[in-house]
Formats: sequence, C-alpha cells, structure tokens
Amino acid sequence: MVVILWEYQIHPHLEQAFLSWYRSDGTWAQFFAQSDHYLGTEFYRSEDKPNTYVTIDKWRNREAYDAFLSSNAKHYAEFDARCEQFTVKETLIGYYHDAAT
Repeated sequence: MVVILWEYQIHPHLEQAFLSWYRSDGTWAQFFAQSDHYLGTEFYRSEDKPNTYVTIDKWRNREAYDAFLSSNAKHYAEFDARCEQFTVKETLIGYYHDAAT
C-alpha cells in the first residue's frame, strides 16, 4: 500500500466548499473511488495551525495511483483547477509505504 499526504492551508470563508471536495466522502474521494485500487482517504484538521488540513489518500500501490492519474488526467486537471480557489497553499508532503514491508 502507498499513502499520499497533502497539506492544505485554506481561505476560511471557503471552508464549507473545501470540505465538500476534500473530506473522506467528498468529491475527490468519489472521483478516486472509480478505481478498484483506491483504498480510501483520511481527512484531518490541524489542532495548532489555523485553517490547515491534511489528507491521506490510500492506494494499493504507487503504480495503480499513477495509472489512474494518467488515464484520468483531463478530469483531474479540471478538478484541480476548480479547487485552487479554496487554498492559500497546497503542499504535497510525499508518498509513503509501510516501513515494515
């Protein structure tokens, strides 16, 4: 399994719209769920950084994630462009796998 971590600093006045897209059952998760290799999204709000959230997208493996992005590049780009309005800063923290394997 691979997990992809993102951190988002959002515009507070757009929080509800952001949540509808990024929460665990939001628009992004529904989009990713088209793939049998998508295992879900965890969604967290920071306790010490205002207006900051983290998502953890779980996939069976990196190859499946990359293949999904490649075959859905146009749709992904459209979603990404729509969501830019919600964030002050968006940071890809990285790709991680289980350290025990």
